Amino acid sequence: MIVTMSAEREDPMSTTLFLDLLAADIDAHPERLVPLDPALIQYALALTAGVEIDLDAPLSDEDE
Repeated sequence: MIVTMSAEREDPMSTTLFLDLLAADIDAHPERLVPLDPALIQYALALTAGVEIDLDAPLSDEDE
């Protein structure tokens, strides 16, 4: 599942509702949880090594 949000449109209530839905689904179906493969984690770390990012910087029109 991939979830993206725009900081400009963030609605705390919808975020809370989504997280509640996610928690309820995890409680109801814990067997669906699958841990990330360590090799995939290492691959992602290698791809992003040396990449600097400012999580507080606004996105440009090209990034959205």
